[in-house]
Amino acid sequence: MRNVLRLERAVESLKAENKDLREHVKTMQRQVDEQSGKLLILTEFVSKALDDRIATRAEDAAIRAVERMRDLTNPVRRSSKTD
Repeated sequence: MRNVLRLERAVESLKAENKDLREHVKTMQRQVDEQSGKLLILTEFVSKALDDRIATRAEDAAIRAVERMRDLTNPVRRSSKTD
């Protein structure tokens, strides 16, 4: 009978510990979800900034290419630049 009572107490203790651990896991999962959301926002921000920078550089390169082609095909403009 004594062993049964000890086992029952041990089981109740384990149930309480299990409940506490489950609550702790829920808290940690909420923290992970929050950090994951922040990381997603940061990643999107950096990606957009890089995309904008690349687009600006591509646009600048296209403008320079058009200006060079214009200068090569328009000798009047080329000679007026040296004046």
